[in-house]
Amino acid sequence: MNTEEIDVLTQITPTELLAQHLKVTADEIVRATDANDYNSAQRLIRTADRLLDAIVQIN
Repeated sequence: MNTEEIDVLTQITPTELLAQHLKVTADEIVRATDANDYNSAQRLIRTADRLLDAIVQIN
């Protein structure tokens, strides 16, 4: 990892990082639902719920 990458990582708040993960998880939920993969969608929804809980606890 170079210095620029480290600088960018240190500028991201924990809330922003969790929000980025939440966005990716939401996109994965849509893809799983579109593919009729409801087991994966359920698992991803639980993951999203945990991410939201973490964001609330931080703030």
